[in-house]
Amino acid sequence: MIYNVKPKIDFNIGVVLFSLILVLLLKPKISSPFDEIVNIGLSSIVCVNLIIFFNTNLKIFKSWVRYDLFFLLGFLILHFQIPFLAAIGIEPQRPNFIWINKMVVNYATWLSAISMLMWQLGFLIYLRGKKHLTLSELFTKNVKYNINYKLLDAFLVILFCLFLIVVGNNFLGGSYDVNSWGVGATYVYMLLKIFIFLRIIYFYVDLNHKHNFFRVIWENKVGVLIVFLYSFLFLISGDRGPVLQIVSINLVAYSLFYKNIKGHVLLFFLFSGAVLFGILKEGRTRNVNDRKGGIFTEGYEAYSKQQFNPTDEFASSVRILYRALDVVPNQHPYLYGATLISNTVDVIPFSSTFYNVPKIYSSSTLFFTILGQGDFYTSGEGSEIIADLYINLGPYLTIAVFFVFGYFISFLTFDVYFVKRHSILIIYLILVTVAFYINRSTFLNPLKIIVYTLIIHRLLVRRIEII
Repeated sequence: MIYNVKPKIDFNIGVVLFSLILVLLLKPKISSPFDEIVNIGLSSIVCVNLIIFFNTNLKIFKSWVRYDLFFLLGFLILHFQIPFLAAIGIEPQRPNFIWINKMVVNYATWLSAISMLMWQLGFLIYLRGKKHLTLSELFTKNVKYNINYKLLDAFLVILFCLFLIVVGNNFLGGSYDVNSWGVGATYVYMLLKIFIFLRIIYFYVDLNHKHNFFRVIWENKVGVLIVFLYSFLFLISGDRGPVLQIVSINLVAYSLFYKNIKGHVLLFFLFSGAVLFGILKEGRTRNVNDRKGGIFTEGYEAYSKQQFNPTDEFASSVRILYRALDVVPNQHPYLYGATLISNTVDVIPFSSTFYNVPKIYSSSTLFFTILGQGDFYTSGEGSEIIADLYINLGPYLTIAVFFVFGYFISFLTFDVYFVKRHSILIIYLILVTVAFYINRSTFLNPLKIIVYTLIIHRLLVRRIEII
């Protein structure tokens, strides 16, 4: 069946442009009293645009499980949940913790809305520029890797065992405290994570050619076992990030190479995951000796006593954006790319030996932590994607970066679904692992692992066949 999707893209672009005009008309001052109408209006505009945007993409890619869905869903929750609920009279559970300066909330919501719309505009403009976007004209290629799986699994087993040796008894006992890891554990962990991601990707590429799910599982039983043990290890410690990464890459790769995941199934996964992660958050501890029961029993007991809001903890990271707007540039000048440069240089091994900057400027995470707690901080405050760009580039360049970001993700998504170049496939699936989480992280968070993964991939793959 021939179905030209360009009219649908043109309509979506028109809606986004009209919405941008409305958002510009609603622009508040950087500091102004909290305005319920502004926050409800901006949140409503964003939600309407998301529905239309997802519907447009579903017509093109025929799948719900994509980077843009995970990223934009996380973006919506983090940037709009708390101000929207506050606008209708539901204050956050810890208002003093969230409202670092409530006078900047209107502007934060506005900056979030225009950034999301510009991201969607960049995504749609790339698709609009494709010469052939009639579905009957699109073609796909299949990727086939020639890999020594025995050697790969040997590396995987060695790295996993080495990680168990160096990570320390505190973590193995179920403690959530990265700072207690043994010497060298973070480096081994990064290599282990890269090999696990590649093993998952190769598994689904293999599945795409053999089509027998259980047969491929049996043939890849060593890799499957390591992935399961790795996930279980972090699950019982309460560290949700690595588990979310494994689930995300599996969902997208499964949908891409084997079978589409229906919308209601994905919704079930998202809801179940949010509840499970909420329980893990309440049950984890930095000192195992303080725990009277298991992580799940203690977590469920604490979680059941709270008001049901499975995304509350994730949404609370919007406070970092409020801190950024409160401090920069009134109390601290813009960083002019300082932490972004540090993130880029960090890709080079042992770069700290020749690139030294004050600790506060080594990452936006430390910048916000030291601003909030001083030099003698006890825990990290984290970062946030808009705040990370804002303190370095200011509001207008931040908006421009979001347009380019959306354009880039559109290029990757189109290539993965309809061209399937192997390097693009690797980049896309690695980005998928942080698609949801990157909203509460630094913008360049995935850069280092992408570079290292591509290098290791080239060393592992003896031949790439496009069939």
